[in-house]
Amino acid sequence: MTSCSEAKFFLKNCPGTKMDGNHDGIPCEQKWCTGSFSK
Repeated sequence: MTSCSEAKFFLKNCPGTKMDGNHDGIPCEQKWCTGSFSK
């Protein structure tokens, strides 16, 4: 994983992926999508 968009692709296209712990549609929140790497 190198970006939020890549994480979202995997969440959408790979069944059974466990990257959205709170099930709000935003994967890898602590690192890629809302953390320091999200910008």
